Amino acid sequence: MDTGAYAASGAGVLLKGMIHAAGPYEIPNVYVRARAVYTNHPVEDRCEAGVPQAAFAHESQMDVLAQALKMDPFEIRLKNGLKPGSITATGQRLDESVGFDETIQKVREEISRRGVPVSYARRDTAGNRVLCK
Repeated sequence: MDTGAYAASGAGVLLKGMIHAAGPYEIPNVYVRARAVYTNHPVEDRCEAGVPQAAFAHESQMDVLAQALKMDPFEIRLKNGLKPGSITATGQRLDESVGFDETIQKVREEISRRGVPVSYARRDTAGNRVLCK
């Protein structure tokens, strides 16, 4: 992560990104490594402190895995999603309701009913989609 020339938020953004790197999935053998690099670039907007970037990465990875395994993208998520009794990547045991399966099922129903949603991401000057302000 390019943290610019300042130490004010880089470590916190990096830490939150690492905590959320595995997403809402049970991965028994996970290792997360990240680096913050000080540069002469300006500080970038924190954009919810690394969590959206981590979510984009792990959800994109799930889509790639589903395609490679010829699985339905919803099914691979349901198969690997956190459930009561799961252990998170940070070692926390989830003893209560997680709500992951119910959420995925609701999303699946809505997409079946309404179709795939249109992206509301804006494009920056280089034409890249930007979800943050």
